[in-house]
Amino acid sequence: MEIENQTNTVLTSSLSNLQTSNPKIGIWHESIPNQCKKNELQFENYCNDYIKYITKKNITRAFFLIQDPFFCPYVKQNWVITYWLDKLPSNCEAGFVLDTEPDSPWNGSPNPWTTIGGTNDMMELAFQEVVRLNSLATSKKATCIGFDTENLYVGGVNDTGYSTKDGSSWITKMFETYLPGIPVDWGWASGRIGGDPNFDIGGARYPELYWVGETSSACNIAKGGDACSSAQNGTDYCTSLNDVNKLLAGPIGKALTSFSESNQNQQGWAMFSVEKWTKSSTFSGECVASSNTDLVDAPDMIPKVHYTIVSTGTTDFTLCGASSNVPGTEFTATTSIDGTGQVIKSSICGLLDAFGIWDESTFDTFLATVQKNYSNVPNVMIYEWNFIPQGWI
Repeated sequence: MEIENQTNTVLTSSLSNLQTSNPKIGIWHESIPNQCKKNELQFENYCNDYIKYITKKNITRAFFLIQDPFFCPYVKQNWVITYWLDKLPSNCEAGFVLDTEPDSPWNGSPNPWTTIGGTNDMMELAFQEVVRLNSLATSKKATCIGFDTENLYVGGVNDTGYSTKDGSSWITKMFETYLPGIPVDWGWASGRIGGDPNFDIGGARYPELYWVGETSSACNIAKGGDACSSAQNGTDYCTSLNDVNKLLAGPIGKALTSFSESNQNQQGWAMFSVEKWTKSSTFSGECVASSNTDLVDAPDMIPKVHYTIVSTGTTDFTLCGASSNVPGTEFTATTSIDGTGQVIKSSICGLLDAFGIWDESTFDTFLATVQKNYSNVPNVMIYEWNFIPQGWI
């Protein structure tokens, strides 16, 4: 997601040398490799690596994506409890990122989505599912909730669906209703560096500070990919490779200053991406997702995701965004579709070169430097588990 224009709030960089108290590192999770949804052993291995990384990095807040259990075995069959929630370290808060897209209503909720708070409202169904999952957990409960702002729009239009003032109020009501006794703790992953009192009312927020500076004209037009690759030096992460001070002297540092000034209550978590642009017809294991992903069946495609056709089978991919049915054709899915055709994601480890191209130790230094030098940024969030380089686990 692109960071909104901050020209009126981004000031010259002014670093504080004060050490923040109780700094925390979190990790986000809002997608899952196709086969991990369906295969229990693969899901278990996927979670084992996740827990290993959380423990290694002393992560203090970790999220896991929760999708409609009707279509999602790892939720319906409680694998997410057995292999993840109940395995988290005692010092790590557990959170769920709820996949409540109005354009893809949950089973049992109105389809098409109509309004906030109606009968069988999808958001309410999602919170009911959180309660169900928490009731089964033995050692840990999910106490914080996250959303991706863009995924709550209707038809991709800003300020629609649940991504509205009324939507924020409704989510808060659902939290208070279904998680009583727990301090309200939900927030958006969004481009709002400075926050918005109409939207950011959930006690937490997750500004995407990683999409700053690298949004060159070419990168904006391409929406990621080759135009943002290391080969073309399209991102600040490339031109400042493994140089923390150089990176912080540029747009990302200015964005951090703006965020710090707006984060006096320290409820915000500065989010940084470990994406790496890779594109291949084979899976090289460069990141968690590419190590766990195999072919995606046409009915399992996700709208707005870039795919490459591997085999056509009985599927007509031209009905869901492809220009042809020829294997090798790249396209952005407009919907899932029936048939026996299969695809792979065109890019598995991200849409741009971000911290995934850095050394692990230097990325760790970057996070520690941010927490130390920006007075109101004690909390940082890694985006996201699926993009963690395999060599970092």
